[in-house]
Amino acid sequence: MHTLGVVEAYRAQIDDSTRLVSVPLALYTNGSLQPVNEIAKHARAVGARVLVDAYQAAGVVPIDVAEIDCDYLVFGTLKYMLGLAGIAALFARSGVTDMHPPRMTGWFGRPNPFDFDPTGLDFPEEARRFESGTLAIPSVYAARAGIETLNQVAPATRWEHVENLVAEAGARLTEAGETLSPPAPGARPGPQVAVADTDPDTLAAFLATRRIVTAPRGSNLRVAFHYYNTSDDIDRLCAAIKDYRRQS
Repeated sequence: MHTLGVVEAYRAQIDDSTRLVSVPLALYTNGSLQPVNEIAKHARAVGARVLVDAYQAAGVVPIDVAEIDCDYLVFGTLKYMLGLAGIAALFARSGVTDMHPPRMTGWFGRPNPFDFDPTGLDFPEEARRFESGTLAIPSVYAARAGIETLNQVAPATRWEHVENLVAEAGARLTEAGETLSPPAPGARPGPQVAVADTDPDTLAAFLATRRIVTAPRGSNLRVAFHYYNTSDDIDRLCAAIKDYRRQS
């Protein structure tokens, strides 16, 4: 993908047999924001639908489904939404929900879940037809608390703050001699900085001893930022990585 560029890489895989194109809004390996609408043009050309996975973006990257060319958008509350695992949300654009029945369903995906009719399989006309079974109730409380916290700050304000932190961290780590995993051609920086390392698991374990939580993924160490982070956190990160390199 780095050789072709994001859009070209998708275009090479899309043909007349394609029915659904899944695109992450932010790539999980390095957080880079993908050119969803450009990719969607190629999906539309062959009559395919577009699903956007916003899991690595929702909560810090402003999302407006009126501006994103997608039929479906999904995200969960575990990450930047400040919740727990067990809750996810689906947006389905008006007009697409009644074309295909869901391949997986549950009792909440009925027009009236309390009919308890074991002989019929009917679906609501709205996106609720994609619901499954009983919700993870404890996670609902965490999701509500996370959303209430996020709503105290405007989405654009949150994103501007995170963008600035990502740019600052990237510049300082590069100046310190670290190699970063940059966005592929056509993508742009997102809410993470990815440090390339031969042993990111060991690096992550070392940083954890300094109370710095990161996520090793492949050959990268992901460092994610949120509105509650500050430049002081970048100071601590850079100092800790410097100590790690000195000891290695």
